[in-house]
Amino acid sequence: MATKAELLASIAELNKHVNTLTAVATALPDDPVVKPTTPVVIYPSDVSVEVNNIDGIVVTAPQSLTHFKWVRVNGQSGKWYGNIVRMPINGRTVIGKVAYERPDVDYVLVLWGGTNDMDSSMDTRPKATTPPVPSTPIPSTPTPTVPAQPASTARHRFVAGMHVGTNQERHNMVGIQYQGADPRKTTAFSSYLTNIGTDWDRYFSAVNFTMDRGCGVGIPGIWACDQLLDCAVQATNVKRRVLYSPLDVIDKAELANWDKIVGWFKATATRVKERGPDPEYFAFELANEWATNDADICNKRRNELYVIARSILPNYRLVVGGPEWNGWHRFDKTWQPPADADYFIGFHHYEARSVTAWADVQDHMIAFGKKYDVPVFNGELNIGFNQMKQADHAGLWAQNFLNFAKTGRQMPFAPWGFIGGKNDFRLNISGTDPRAIPLMEDTFKKCAAFLSLA
Repeated sequence: MATKAELLASIAELNKHVNTLTAVATALPDDPVVKPTTPVVIYPSDVSVEVNNIDGIVVTAPQSLTHFKWVRVNGQSGKWYGNIVRMPINGRTVIGKVAYERPDVDYVLVLWGGTNDMDSSMDTRPKATTPPVPSTPIPSTPTPTVPAQPASTARHRFVAGMHVGTNQERHNMVGIQYQGADPRKTTAFSSYLTNIGTDWDRYFSAVNFTMDRGCGVGIPGIWACDQLLDCAVQATNVKRRVLYSPLDVIDKAELANWDKIVGWFKATATRVKERGPDPEYFAFELANEWATNDADICNKRRNELYVIARSILPNYRLVVGGPEWNGWHRFDKTWQPPADADYFIGFHHYEARSVTAWADVQDHMIAFGKKYDVPVFNGELNIGFNQMKQADHAGLWAQNFLNFAKTGRQMPFAPWGFIGGKNDFRLNISGTDPRAIPLMEDTFKKCAAFLSLA
């Protein structure tokens, strides 16, 4: 048996090791706190949703939000079904378990804000989460960069690849099919547009924050932006130029909601940044049209959006317009250029009925673009907007576009046609069939033959 002296010596030796290990441990950084994973989804707003197996769906919001609404949505068609339920909220409200028609794909859409509780929305489908760090790091996809050439060359090269375009004005793309294929998920529709003689598209959402004009559809959720953006990206995948805008018409009534417009604009520009379409084929258009007649207001607000877009999308071409629905005659000495020169000018024209008149408009806009060393294109063109009913003169309407293409100017243009209303001339076969009517297919091909000679 060990003596007392031997045991005390062993204890002293152990203490020496303990002190050494304590000093080493103290010098190390604190261990990270591992939090248990939860199914909580935090959205880019002040409202969040939690989906769990106990309560069901839990909506959490600030005290300023008093009510919200929810409705079941078919996850395949995107259509709402069942009653829209309005519920009070006091910081945290449980919707509870929900019975779905298709439990595997359906979800709940939550809507809140505004006088009708429907200015903003989110759904309860699982959102992407940050994956665990793999043992072997995966190389990240580099942020798209501007092609390695001077900005002047880059922007002119972009428009030089545009000849005849299409206007894909949509509130949403749910239910639209091209030969059984969803244009959001395949390149089939974009390839079809190429085959009929077009090579660029304008995708813009019919979004407005007031109903004063009587032509708007109101503000949708971010899902509508995503649908159009998905289609636009599919178009770039087959090397079509795409102009994408998250806003429709900016008029006096819309300007009264400027803070909401800016919030929506930032969110949608961020969506573009996240998807990262190739800047060689993708450009961001600030708004479809500026309806105000006041050049000072248009300059101020347009350039404000320009600065925002440039801060979020530094590597992309931007598209700007002018007052009075981007009318050609308002591109004059009152028009102020944006902060940098990496942009295009897009204008719309509806009044000319003769080839001579259209040639004069083009000459004016080409000269205006040269003044600022920026390319110019026509984003919407219609023949004799106020003088001719397209339903009565469809053949003449199509022939005029062909005549307009023969003016000898290499300026891209995109025909626009009415859908519904007193001038019921359709560019598309139907609301769910995006193909051009046969008359326009033939017109596109003939126009392209003239405009692609340069």
